[in-house]
Amino acid sequence: MIQTSETCAIGEEVPVIGSKIVFKDAMGALKTHLLKHLLEVGTKAEGTKLWTISETAEHETSILSSRWAFLTGAHTGLKFSGS
Repeated sequence: MIQTSETCAIGEEVPVIGSKIVFKDAMGALKTHLLKHLLEVGTKAEGTKLWTISETAEHETSILSSRWAFLTGAHTGLKFSGS
């Protein structure tokens, strides 16, 4: 759900529908063992299928953001990769 202001033309709460989200390493190092990886959502061409409101061509969307991924708990401080 995306929350906007009451002045937004499409509403204050916009549903996000996804049948598949592909994550990729923003620094191109997914196969390298590191303490952390900067992940971002892949594009439609890379396999992500994401819409707002309804699953129609005019409602296709993407997420432009990245987040650090790292191990926690008993695995804190260990390196990992996506291979």
